[in-house]
Amino acid sequence: MSAKDRISALIEITKRLAKVIQQETILLKQRRPADLEPLQAEKTQLGAAYEEELTIIGQNSDFLAKEAPKEMMELQTVISRFRKILDEHGRVLAAAKVVTERMVRNISEEVARQDRPDEGYSRYARKPRLSRASRPVSLAINQVV
Repeated sequence: MSAKDRISALIEITKRLAKVIQQETILLKQRRPADLEPLQAEKTQLGAAYEEELTIIGQNSDFLAKEAPKEMMELQTVISRFRKILDEHGRVLAAAKVVTERMVRNISEEVARQDRPDEGYSRYARKPRLSRASRPVSLAINQVV
Protein backbone atom coordinates (compact mmCIF):
# COMPACT_ATOMS: atom_id res chain seq x y z
CA MET A 1 0.00 0.00 0.00
CA SER A 2 1.43 3.38 -0.97
CA ALA A 3 1.87 6.22 1.51
CA LYS A 4 -1.03 8.16 0.00
CA ASP A 5 -3.29 5.11 0.03
CA ARG A 6 -2.43 4.32 3.66
CA ILE A 7 -3.19 7.88 4.78
CA SER A 8 -6.36 8.04 2.66
CA ALA A 9 -7.56 4.80 4.25
CA LEU A 10 -7.11 6.25 7.75
CA ILE A 11 -8.88 9.46 6.72
CA GLU A 12 -11.85 7.45 5.46
CA ILE A 13 -11.96 5.26 8.58
CA THR A 14 -11.78 8.34 10.81
CA LYS A 15 -14.62 10.05 8.95
CA ARG A 16 -16.82 6.96 9.16
CA LEU A 17 -16.07 6.50 12.86
CA ALA A 18 -16.82 10.17 13.50
CA LYS A 19 -20.17 9.78 11.73
CA VAL A 20 -21.13 6.79 13.90
CA ILE A 21 -20.15 8.64 17.07
CA GLN A 22 -22.16 11.68 15.97
CA GLN A 23 -25.18 9.41 15.46
CA GLU A 24 -24.69 8.04 18.98
CA THR A 25 -24.44 11.55 20.38
CA ILE A 26 -27.71 12.53 18.69
CA LEU A 27 -29.46 9.44 20.08
CA LEU A 28 -28.17 10.17 23.58
CA LYS A 29 -29.34 13.79 23.35
CA GLN A 30 -32.76 12.50 22.29
CA ARG A 31 -32.73 10.14 25.32
CA ARG A 32 -32.90 7.03 23.16
CA PRO A 33 -30.09 4.84 24.54
CA ALA A 34 -31.84 1.64 23.45
CA ASP A 35 -31.32 2.71 19.82
CA LEU A 36 -27.53 2.66 20.27
CA GLU A 37 -27.35 -1.12 19.98
CA PRO A 38 -27.28 -1.33 16.15
CA LEU A 39 -24.31 1.07 16.01
CA GLN A 40 -22.08 -0.89 18.37
CA ALA A 41 -20.78 -3.51 15.92
CA GLU A 42 -19.80 -0.91 13.33
CA LYS A 43 -18.24 1.34 15.97
CA THR A 44 -16.18 -1.55 17.35
CA GLN A 45 -14.99 -2.57 13.89
CA LEU A 46 -14.11 0.98 12.88
CA GLY A 47 -12.43 1.65 16.23
CA ALA A 48 -10.16 -1.38 15.82
CA ALA A 49 -9.30 -0.40 12.23
CA TYR A 50 -8.65 3.21 13.32
CA GLU A 51 -6.30 2.10 16.08
CA GLU A 52 -4.42 -0.29 13.79
CA GLU A 53 -3.97 2.25 10.99
CA LEU A 54 -3.06 5.02 13.41
CA THR A 55 -0.35 2.81 14.94
CA ILE A 56 1.11 1.99 11.52
CA ILE A 57 1.09 5.63 10.43
CA GLY A 58 2.53 6.74 13.77
CA GLN A 59 5.45 4.35 13.36
CA ASN A 60 6.17 5.70 9.87
CA SER A 61 5.14 9.33 10.31
CA ASP A 62 8.47 10.84 9.20
CA PHE A 63 8.51 8.79 6.00
CA LEU A 64 4.83 9.46 5.28
CA ALA A 65 5.22 13.19 5.90
CA LYS A 66 7.94 13.29 3.23
CA GLU A 67 6.11 11.07 0.76
CA ALA A 68 2.60 12.57 1.14
CA PRO A 69 2.73 15.91 2.96
CA LYS A 70 -0.62 17.11 1.60
CA GLU A 71 -2.40 13.96 2.77
CA MET A 72 -0.71 14.12 6.18
CA MET A 73 -1.99 17.67 6.66
CA GLU A 74 -5.49 16.57 5.70
CA LEU A 75 -5.20 13.66 8.15
CA GLN A 76 -4.25 16.04 10.96
CA THR A 77 -7.29 18.19 10.16
CA VAL A 78 -9.61 15.17 10.12
CA ILE A 79 -8.20 13.85 13.40
CA SER A 80 -8.60 17.29 14.99
CA ARG A 81 -12.29 17.34 14.00
CA PHE A 82 -12.65 13.77 15.23
CA ARG A 83 -11.26 14.71 18.66
CA LYS A 84 -13.80 17.54 18.94
CA ILE A 85 -16.59 15.07 18.14
CA LEU A 86 -15.21 12.71 20.80
CA ASP A 87 -15.12 15.54 23.34
CA GLU A 88 -18.78 16.36 22.71
CA HIS A 89 -19.69 12.68 22.86
CA GLY A 90 -17.89 12.36 26.20
CA ARG A 91 -19.79 15.33 27.62
CA VAL A 92 -23.13 13.88 26.49
CA LEU A 93 -22.25 10.47 27.95
CA ALA A 94 -21.26 12.05 31.26
CA ALA A 95 -24.54 13.96 31.37
CA ALA A 96 -26.53 10.80 30.60
CA LYS A 97 -24.67 8.98 33.36
CA VAL A 98 -25.48 11.71 35.90
CA VAL A 99 -29.16 11.69 34.92
CA THR A 100 -29.32 7.89 35.18
CA GLU A 101 -27.60 7.86 38.57
CA ARG A 102 -29.95 10.53 39.91
CA MET A 103 -32.98 8.66 38.62
CA VAL A 104 -31.87 5.40 40.24
CA ARG A 105 -31.09 7.20 43.52
CA ASN A 106 -34.49 8.93 43.53
CA ILE A 107 -36.32 5.67 42.81
CA SER A 108 -34.47 3.81 45.56
CA GLU A 109 -35.09 6.65 48.05
CA GLU A 110 -38.80 6.64 47.21
CA VAL A 111 -39.03 2.85 47.60
CA ALA A 112 -37.24 3.06 50.95
CA ARG A 113 -39.48 5.94 52.06
CA GLN A 114 -42.63 4.01 51.22
CA ASP A 115 -41.42 0.91 53.04
CA ARG A 116 -40.54 2.80 56.24
CA PRO A 117 -43.35 3.02 58.72
CA ASP A 118 -44.32 6.40 60.05
CA GLU A 119 -42.59 7.16 63.31
CA GLY A 120 -44.68 7.89 66.35
CA TYR A 121 -47.40 6.32 68.40
CA SER A 122 -50.71 4.91 67.31
CA ARG A 123 -54.00 6.32 68.54
CA TYR A 124 -53.77 3.76 71.36
CA ALA A 125 -50.43 5.23 72.56
CA ARG A 126 -48.45 2.26 71.30
CA LYS A 127 -45.49 2.15 68.99
CA PRO A 128 -46.42 0.45 65.73
CA ARG A 129 -45.01 -3.00 65.09
CA LEU A 130 -42.67 -3.37 62.16
CA SER A 131 -44.05 -5.63 59.49
CA ARG A 132 -42.08 -7.81 57.12
CA ALA A 133 -42.80 -5.29 54.38
CA SER A 134 -40.74 -2.65 56.14
CA ARG A 135 -37.45 -4.48 55.70
CA PRO A 136 -34.77 -2.78 53.60
CA VAL A 137 -35.23 -3.19 49.87
CA SER A 138 -32.43 -3.81 47.42
CA LEU A 139 -32.79 -2.33 44.00
CA ALA A 140 -30.65 -3.33 41.02
CA ILE A 141 -30.89 -2.05 37.49
CA ASN A 142 -28.82 -3.62 34.76
CA GLN A 143 -28.92 -1.02 32.00
CA VAL A 144 -25.93 0.10 29.97
CA VAL A 145 -25.91 3.72 28.87
